[in-house]
Amino acid sequence: MLKKAGAAIFGKSDEKDDPEKSIKIKAGLAQLHQEAATFVQKRSIAKADAENVAKSVKSKNPVFVSITVTPGEETWDYTYVASPPKTEKGEIPRRLVKITIADLVPPVDSVKPGSWDVSFHANVGGVKALWGMVHAKLGSDPSLPPPKPDHSMYLNNELILNGEPVKLRLENGSFTEYALKESISLFEKRYGELKELHGTLILKNLANFQREFSIRRKQEMDNEPAAQQAIRAIPFGAERIKLGYTTFEIKRGAEKIMNIEGIGNSYVPTSVNVIVKK
Repeated sequence: MLKKAGAAIFGKSDEKDDPEKSIKIKAGLAQLHQEAATFVQKRSIAKADAENVAKSVKSKNPVFVSITVTPGEETWDYTYVASPPKTEKGEIPRRLVKITIADLVPPVDSVKPGSWDVSFHANVGGVKALWGMVHAKLGSDPSLPPPKPDHSMYLNNELILNGEPVKLRLENGSFTEYALKESISLFEKRYGELKELHGTLILKNLANFQREFSIRRKQEMDNEPAAQQAIRAIPFGAERIKLGYTTFEIKRGAEKIMNIEGIGNSYVPTSVNVIVKK
């Protein structure tokens, strides 16, 4: 599916203090979008096309130290360096592969001393693709429940298929909801009620949390209530609440200033670990 996206700029720069430099950057970005639009019109969707655009625009605009292609939500975007790094949303779509619940391979669990595991796969174009894993620590006897409740999950719907990076989209469903329900069901059939879930926010989950946390801190909310509201406002928390896990213990790592899209500079945690209980 081809979808043309609008432009958005993220990050920070000193260009406000240098009007001439700002004009050069804007001119280069306009050229970047113009050249990318040509590939969209040709219905081209390769990452290599975006890389060619980046190379071409950088060679013609010395104001850029570098222009790097980065994966956006649905397009190949551009992170450029003219001083501090920034990201420019692109036009050339990434390859999105739509699948349905019927394409998901019914999961089974496996046990061994010290570990209970579930892997999630999908049938995609004849390929059995791994998109998620769930793990719980066990004692030395895998027939016994874990010494303490534990359930950690890692999901990633951005895969390499036949040498090409693609993003899976589950039609009329949620990867998170599916993995939670199936893995909890498998765990409880073997060990009884699972009373808490563990998780570390990474990639999009972490970015979503940082944004919601930043919004609440800008409203002068204290850190802990800001974190509690933020975790409930993102899919990571919302999906767990739907399953009856409503008490969140949030451990935030060190904070640093980050430029949050639409909000500006804000102190946000660089790591977040979560335990959620019934």
